Amino acid sequence: MGELQPLLSDEGQGKLREWLGQPSAEFHLQYKARTHGFDPQTFHQHCDGVGPTVSVGYNSSGYVFGGYTALPWDSQAGYHRDPRAFLFVLYTGRNQFNPQRVDAMQGKTRATVRHGFSFGPTFGNDLMFFSGKFTSGNDQDGYTKTNGFCTPGDGFFMANGLQLTGGDYKFKDIEVYQVTEQMRSSIASPINTSINRRAVKPMVQFREESVVGVKGSWRVLPESSAWREVDWSLLFLGQLKEEIAHYRPLPELRIEQVNILLVGPVGAGKSSFFNTVNSAFRNYVTNQAATGVTNHSMTTQFRRYDVRASREGPSLGFRLCDTLGLEEQQSGLDIVDLLYILDGNVPDRYQFNPLVRISAETVPGFNMAPSLGDKMHCVVYVIDISDVGSMSRVTTEKFGAIRAQVSQRGIPFVVLLTKVDRACSHVGSDLTMVYRSRHIQEHVDLFSRTTGIPKSSILVTKNYDTELETQLAVDVLALHALRQMIRYADNYLDDHLDRHIQMVRADTLSPRQESEEDGSLPRTPATEREDSPHQDRPRKEKASYANKRHVPHPSWEKPGSGSRRSQPPTRTSVTPRTHSSQRPETKEDDPPRSRSSPPKSRAESTKEEEDQRRPPSTASKKSTPKERRPESTTSNKTTVTGIVGRYDQGM
Repeated sequence: MGELQPLLSDEGQGKLREWLGQPSAEFHLQYKARTHGFDPQTFHQHCDGVGPTVSVGYNSSGYVFGGYTALPWDSQAGYHRDPRAFLFVLYTGRNQFNPQRVDAMQGKTRATVRHGFSFGPTFGNDLMFFSGKFTSGNDQDGYTKTNGFCTPGDGFFMANGLQLTGGDYKFKDIEVYQVTEQMRSSIASPINTSINRRAVKPMVQFREESVVGVKGSWRVLPESSAWREVDWSLLFLGQLKEEIAHYRPLPELRIEQVNILLVGPVGAGKSSFFNTVNSAFRNYVTNQAATGVTNHSMTTQFRRYDVRASREGPSLGFRLCDTLGLEEQQSGLDIVDLLYILDGNVPDRYQFNPLVRISAETVPGFNMAPSLGDKMHCVVYVIDISDVGSMSRVTTEKFGAIRAQVSQRGIPFVVLLTKVDRACSHVGSDLTMVYRSRHIQEHVDLFSRTTGIPKSSILVTKNYDTELETQLAVDVLALHALRQMIRYADNYLDDHLDRHIQMVRADTLSPRQESEEDGSLPRTPATEREDSPHQDRPRKEKASYANKRHVPHPSWEKPGSGSRRSQPPTRTSVTPRTHSSQRPETKEDDPPRSRSSPPKSRAESTKEEEDQRRPPSTASKKSTPKERRPESTTSNKTTVTGIVGRYDQGM
């Protein structure tokens, strides 16, 4: 590639110096579309980090127009405010020098510059030269027709776009110049222009060839220094598929699949991630879940998507659950509704209604008693990587609320950064560079610092978008992220089983040894508490009041009330210390022997044995007040009631 020949005339340069207020300004050509290609990738390779710049377009009608910005260009998507930016036209026809300038609106909230890997030089929503790649000379006259536009009035003052461009977006060329102040020298000899042109580039440009074969590689780490290691081979893809396909939850828990819930802003790529995973197993691109680019969520139902290794094969051991997207307004997913989804109350294919909150009365098929298999076992917050660091206050608050509710339930929380191919030009051209890209690594670090999410819980992916056939790198990246989600869900089940085993062990121990005088009851099994996560498990039938804790024990009824409920046979004593098989029952009216009583004579012992052989009768019941049980019926009832109160509170 030889020396670049600029098209900007001396007359045009003089007018630009006047507008800039820099009489000694120099213009150094950085990018020339006719030479480098009408491709955003090559534009960013030559212009990222370079500023201030003047972008100039030359169309087939002889118009010469463009824009100036003091901000350096960047592949990271986003709008930016530059009060010094302006649009201009130098020629309004062949050799018709008619310069006009359109300034940026002061105090305007809209941006005047737009960055992004898929865009060429773009000035807010007012002027765009091209978006996407175009073949040079695609027009029959040898010009290059693009999808550019010029509609001032959003970030710049209102102007007639036709007067600036003539409505012609068939380009002879597009150029980007870096603007610098002329370096004055006392040496009379002329300056070598090639050396001077290299000197005005940013310092990092001198490191362009630090990695062989990769231009602009100062932004790419060596393969040995990748911040995550992934094997991009077909063999590793097969291993990922086999591991995921053979996964099954713990058999002791009696559930067939783990549920992975995808939540996040509208357009982040939740439904597209399911389509990408499904495509990886089908070996062709699928679009089962509705996707698209709109202001509101394309997903209007709560879905539990199964994935199969083949079209006729069985469902795999996980489900990806898709839901309504989060929005700034009230029309998106409500946090209160999300809680019902986490707890497994919402049935599959429930149609969301932004005007009605989820409840047992408003949702047909509302699951009143969800089992462990109905609940969510892992939550994935999906977000466009370009939005990292620029989330709105409302989105940030919703993110915090979701994370708090998920953590309260002990559910693993994972973040999935999507659209990495649009955030970095090197990743866009070669997805295997994703873990060698400094730009992607910085976004992961930034999100971890601002939210407190561990880096190991932040995954990245690229969903199928424009592709018609599956690609190895896309499949590997998506399944690599999915495998980690499944592992997190399995960790949750491990913890659930451990807690269950601990509770079962506690239930099999003998009741607490408490004194007979305090009227205490055996410990209530933990698996029968209201707040226990094991309510969905079959309970062992036990001959105790705890088996039917909502039905009062007969001995708790007030004497004389006549309200005796039918109960299964139970022991008459409400304060046992040992099982009935270990100790004979004590009759209710037998007076307890006083600990301080003197030893009885043989005659008294013989008479007592004869009394025990006779049937009990009221006439034979003689006892002194001193020999009666120290606890009255009232005091005993009070003790039992107090314990029941503690039980109901989750004792």
